[in-house]
Amino acid sequence: MCDSANRSSFYMCVNKNWTKMKCEGANVCISRNKKTMCVSEAEANAPVQSCTSSGTTQCARDNKIVFQTCVDNYWTNSTCSDGNYCLYRAGSAMCVEKALAEAPQVPCSTANATQCFDGDDTIYQICYQNYWSNSTCDKGNVCGMSKDTAVCHDPSQPIVDIPEEPCSEDGLKECIASNETLYRVCTNGLWANLTCADTDVCRLDNDNNVICLDKDQADLSSTMGTLYAPSPYIGHLSGGPSLRAICLHGAGVMLTVVVMAIGASI
Repeated sequence: MCDSANRSSFYMCVNKNWTKMKCEGANVCISRNKKTMCVSEAEANAPVQSCTSSGTTQCARDNKIVFQTCVDNYWTNSTCSDGNYCLYRAGSAMCVEKALAEAPQVPCSTANATQCFDGDDTIYQICYQNYWSNSTCDKGNVCGMSKDTAVCHDPSQPIVDIPEEPCSEDGLKECIASNETLYRVCTNGLWANLTCADTDVCRLDNDNNVICLDKDQADLSSTMGTLYAPSPYIGHLSGGPSLRAICLHGAGVMLTVVVMAIGASI
């Protein structure tokens, strides 16, 4: 139970005796659902909202950078990192780049379908979770349609002459060894080269999943993974995934959920 005289302290029954203990750091003690826990003071002072389905998520109504998780029948607040915004899509809240969060949500019906964005020939779109998700063609390339698939290509080169490299498993992702800012994804039976956002670089995590993360973090990490031989140039898309948020892209969906610890449960 919490110490009524000191918010940062609580009592724990040890060997049939109540022992006074202190929350870590600046956390304070609260009691919810007959459980005592230490949380941040901001969470302790926030209005309490009940929920029913543990693990479900939503975006906060009054703050675009806050998402909420249902924990012990109460909504618990977490904050998106690096200026990202909360986006609610397909029954889940996620942190994405501000531009994506504020972009019009245009529905689509065929998963992994691709198209060029009408009105801007540098934008490439892919259908993810029933909504079109945008990426931007890189290196002066433009979007064009080839065999009912959107591709980014050099506008001076006829689209019919773009080399194709088949792949066998849609959604398969690989880092490209010749350029650590690039990775490739198998989309509709063909490799598509993509770029990590900002200055992020491509690495493999402990489960051999392709991830994009901050260059400094990558250099400090011992998890480097295996880089694959580069594919022939097909044209690649910018605006790719970043570990600093939960980002979406194409047939190879890259979702990273950053779970923020709010406090220690007791």
